[in-house]
Amino acid sequence: MNDMKKYLSIKEKKHGEKELFIYKKVDDKKARKNEDKKESCKKLSKLEELRAKRLKRETEEKQRAQKFLESFRKGPSQPEPVILDDRARQYNSQFNPHLARNNFISPKNYHQDY
Repeated sequence: MNDMKKYLSIKEKKHGEKELFIYKKVDDKKARKNEDKKESCKKLSKLEELRAKRLKRETEEKQRAQKFLESFRKGPSQPEPVILDDRARQYNSQFNPHLARNNFISPKNYHQDY
């Protein structure tokens, strides 16, 4: 009789563990599905965010291209006259001061007192 009780207790333990294990698997599957749904939502929102950034960049690039093409179609614009002042030169003995970049004075800054 003891052998039978021993056998039944062992069987219940093993059978009980299997049932718990099966329920645990089902719970894990449900949890995984929920996590997968959350991750897919995050991925979609991330994709939408990246798509919005890309569209914004494309519109900015398109506007820059349109602006460039408009200026190109109008023809060459009149270059602004460069006003050279002998006092504004960095070097006294520049042979071609109108070609030197460091002598360029914008008209805004030309009227400053030295």
